[in-house]
Amino acid sequence: MDTVGTFACTHTHICEDVYELEHQAPSQDTLLSLALVSFVLSMSLFEILFCAAAWVYSVVSGTSKFLWLKINRWFDHTYMTREASHNIVVIGDSLAAGFGDWVTSGKNAGITWRLKRGIQEDENIVLPWKVWNCGHFAATSDEWNPMALKPPKYMAWTVFWKSLFSRVFDGSSGTAKSDIVIIILGSFDCRRSKEGREVKYTSDNLHAITEELVKRGKYVIVCQLLDIRFPDEKEGEQRFMGRHQFKNQCMYHSKTGLVAEFPGKVFVGANLTHVQYTRHRILDNIHLNTYGYELLYKELLPIVKKAVYRVQLDVAANLDKEGKKGK
Repeated sequence: MDTVGTFACTHTHICEDVYELEHQAPSQDTLLSLALVSFVLSMSLFEILFCAAAWVYSVVSGTSKFLWLKINRWFDHTYMTREASHNIVVIGDSLAAGFGDWVTSGKNAGITWRLKRGIQEDENIVLPWKVWNCGHFAATSDEWNPMALKPPKYMAWTVFWKSLFSRVFDGSSGTAKSDIVIIILGSFDCRRSKEGREVKYTSDNLHAITEELVKRGKYVIVCQLLDIRFPDEKEGEQRFMGRHQFKNQCMYHSKTGLVAEFPGKVFVGANLTHVQYTRHRILDNIHLNTYGYELLYKELLPIVKKAVYRVQLDVAANLDKEGKKGK
C-alpha cells in the first residue's frame, strides 16, 4: 500500500475512534461531576457564601458540642466518680458518647450517668462499680477494630492521635481492667463510606472487637444498629431494612450470631432499630435526644444488671476457691 493509502486508512480509524468517544455514554462519576459543576455555576455569590457559612457553622457547632461533652466526661471520670474495683466501659460512636443529650457541668452524657444511677439504686449489687464513657464522635466499627493502627478520622486530637481500641484497653487504667464492655457501634458505617454499607464490613469488625474483648476476660453487650442510613440507601433496598437488618442478625442470630459463638460472655443489647428510636432525635435526625437516651438506658439497664450479677458470681466463686486452697 502506498503512502497516500496508508494515511487515508489511518485517518479513517482515527475518525472512527473519535466518533466512538464522542458518542460513548458518560460514566456515572462523570455525570455527577458535571451535575455538581452545573449546580455551583448556577448559584449566585450569595448562595455560595450562605452554603459555605452553613458548612462552617455545622463543623464548629459539632466540634464545640463534642468538646463540651469531653470536658464534662473528663471531669466526671476524674473527680465526680470514685475509682472502683469493678468497671463498665461504654465504647462506640456518637451514640455511645451521648452526643445530643442535655449535658450540664460535671455530668457525663448519654447512658453513662444513667447506668451509674441505676446500679447505685440496686440493693442486690454489692460490689463497687464505675461506669466509663469512651464513645467517639461518628466513629466507625473499622476505627475501633483492635488491629487498627491509625487514629479516627474525626477529632483525632481528642484521643491524642491514638487508635481508639488501644487507647481504651491497653495499659493499666480502669478502662483496661473493665469487667463489662457495652458496644454501641456500626450505625455510622453506612454514612462514612460505600464499603461501610456492606454487611461484611460491619459484621467482621464487630466480631474482631468482641472476640478480642472476650479473650481478655470481659463480658460484652452488643447493641443493635440505629437506622441512620442515607435516603438513597433506604430507597435502594428491596427489603424493609435490607443490609441494615442483616448486620443486626450477625449479633443476635441463634446459630451464627455473636451470642451463639460466645455463649455466656456476650449479650444482645438495646434494639436501636425499633421505631421508638426514630421519634426521639435532635434536629440532625441522626443522634438521639435526651428522651432517646432515657429510652436506651431503660432498655439496657436489665441487661447490664444481668452481666453485673455474673461478675458477682465469678468473684464469689473465686473467693470460694481461694478459701478451699487456704485450708
